Amino acid sequence: MKLLIGEFLPEGKFHRVFQTLRFTRLGERIPRDGVISPRAMERTLAALEELKKVAREFGADKIGAFATEGVRKASNRAFFIREARLILGGPLTVLTSTQEGELSRNGALLNQCLP
Repeated sequence: MKLLIGEFLPEGKFHRVFQTLRFTRLGERIPRDGVISPRAMERTLAALEELKKVAREFGADKIGAFATEGVRKASNRAFFIREARLILGGPLTVLTSTQEGELSRNGALLNQCLP
């Protein structure tokens, strides 16, 4: 999981305020079993709760969350999405493979441009 906290400056540029990663291994059993394991789900939801708290401590007023391939492929994705949305208090968007690729590309380009 990646948390990126930023703000748009008056001139329209994006300013990165804080960024961190949490490795939860959400998809560790999906290729073999087709499901998000209970332990992986627990780790990931706990990390989501922690990162939401960090975002709020930085004063974030909007929080967006995205799920990628692992969640798309998991047969128990509906339960995970419901639990994640409860933690977020808002939407969790499950990206299509095309959207995931575009966001990955845009994120890589953004990282090259931001200090």
